[in-house]
Amino acid sequence: MASRRSDVRRGPAVLASAVAALLGAGCGPATAPPAGDWPHFDSLARLRSAADVVVEGRLLATSQRRIDVALASGTERAGGEPAAVISYTVHELEVERVVLGERAVGETVRIGQPSDADSTRMVVGDTYLLFAELSRDDLPLSLISPVQGVYRSVGDGAFEPVHDANPLSFGEEDLAAAG
Repeated sequence: MASRRSDVRRGPAVLASAVAALLGAGCGPATAPPAGDWPHFDSLARLRSAADVVVEGRLLATSQRRIDVALASGTERAGGEPAAVISYTVHELEVERVVLGERAVGETVRIGQPSDADSTRMVVGDTYLLFAELSRDDLPLSLISPVQGVYRSVGDGAFEPVHDANPLSFGEEDLAAAG
């Protein structure tokens, strides 16, 4: 598991990317990556090494939530700093396999992404492999990228990207070799 110190360092970057994606939404065709400053990974090994949590499981539910992602504490915001509330799509996944991170089979995990991020083409009941990073304790895990953080399990140990702009497809053997 990543240290809490690295989580704190990455947190502002993830939140800044989420806000940037919201501000830049609607730019370009539907198959283009979101306008935010999301990381791009040229290999499965780099994708996996960027994640704190990699789990495979069945999608139980998807909901829309407004989440306060402000970095400042409540007392600091009371002094006049506006809260950073964004719309998030939160996916609830029943974990069937843990590839990386401290999660348990049978556990339900919540993984979020900004609602306008163009990767929410997930179907309740289908099985997915998700690459996520830790966030604050009161927030869901965050996809490491809305483009490259979600893969559909298509059987026979194969995974295909959910997002059209994601060039990475791989199988079980590739996933094992990347770790």
